[in-house]
Amino acid sequence: MAGGRPWLSGPHRRLKPLRTVVAWRGRAEWDQVMVGLYCGDGRLQQEALDRVSAWKSRYGPKMPLAVDCTAELIRCKVLDSSGRLRSHELILSYGLALVRFVNLITERKQKMVSIPLRQLAIEVDIPIWVVDLRHELTHGKLPRLALCRKGCDVVLDWLRKTYWSRQLGNNLCEESEEEEEEEEHEAMEANAELDNDTWEVQTPQHEACQKHKEFHEKVRDVLISYKDEQFRVMQTVQSIAKSRELWSNSSSEVDWILAQIKDLMQENSRLSISRAFSNSLDTGSSLTGGGACVQHQQLSQLGETVAEVLLSDGFLIPTVDCLKMLNIKYEANKEVWQFRIPQTFYCFWQPLLTGLLSRSFTQTLIDKMFMKLKECSDSSELRPQFLINWISEMLTSIARVNSGKKRRRCNKRVYVKELFLQKVPLQWIRLTENCLEAPCWATPHLLQL
Repeated sequence: MAGGRPWLSGPHRRLKPLRTVVAWRGRAEWDQVMVGLYCGDGRLQQEALDRVSAWKSRYGPKMPLAVDCTAELIRCKVLDSSGRLRSHELILSYGLALVRFVNLITERKQKMVSIPLRQLAIEVDIPIWVVDLRHELTHGKLPRLALCRKGCDVVLDWLRKTYWSRQLGNNLCEESEEEEEEEEHEAMEANAELDNDTWEVQTPQHEACQKHKEFHEKVRDVLISYKDEQFRVMQTVQSIAKSRELWSNSSSEVDWILAQIKDLMQENSRLSISRAFSNSLDTGSSLTGGGACVQHQQLSQLGETVAEVLLSDGFLIPTVDCLKMLNIKYEANKEVWQFRIPQTFYCFWQPLLTGLLSRSFTQTLIDKMFMKLKECSDSSELRPQFLINWISEMLTSIARVNSGKKRRRCNKRVYVKELFLQKVPLQWIRLTENCLEAPCWATPHLLQL
């Protein structure tokens, strides 16, 4: 059925817009479902959910995201009130719905360069703690049921104000026919992004953005696999000291994870070069003599993406929960760790970094660390403290390897292995400039290194 009503004729006549095929019978059914979803009565909510399921069977993948997310969250509340699910089952149910909401709503705001979820949440007025809750559900320890319920209520309220009320708003006040049509048209435009994106033209830039996001997510998934494997090792021995020893001897599982990341980079590099070659054929231009340059540029961009993921919260920059799991006491005092990464955390990541830190990627990673440090303002937070300490660790390790010195022992039985296995030449002038552009309390120390 086509949505909307006939446009005005006569002196006020405007061009008739393209009609949009919708899954509901009319305005009345839409309003009835909205009221049913938000009424709080389990029976009416279930009826509204059944109606949404019917819409989804008609819409398929074009189902408006806001409607889909609302239905998933309301379904969780109905299950919660039924008493049929246990506490941990409800947490998983709420968690999946909340994670899906944050991912689907914020990904529409992603640009060519991956933007942190926190920043995207601010842009669309989603509370930051909801994004943090999503992060916990995805990568950390499962939160309490009460927090999941609160998150569900907050998100449902956001959806009601941002989407449902705007659609319903034209019926809440008496206006002239022309004013009513004007506001309805504006509401449709304002919410087009939440409905679907079938209108978007798949430009080369849009395609490249999608490829970048896919690569970003794949790298993130592989790094999560690495974390899971390291924590699994720790759980099997139930000893931090023994875990360090096992981590220092890279396992076949870790080697396989490293191979996955390298394969991802090579595969995406080949695809990018292939697309560049195809474009050159289409435009009649030539890549002769520039193939190596294109390949270097593509590998550099892929390296930046890997560095971006590594420096996101939960990986090289730990969360407080992660430190607790590793039995590391966090000290807000910036001088306590003396520019060193805690040994347990260092041993946790050393196998991965040693496998990744090639000549070019080392430069890329340290450049990215200085860039992230420049964005930090509070030196008492985990992020700037770990950025400073990782830069210091890496530069100190490079100096030791270049001079032929060996690292100190971790204890009588286990050596703490170096990050670098061979000499690493870096662009020192560029690093010095990056350091000066990110001034902080540790700048004199980093400049000396």
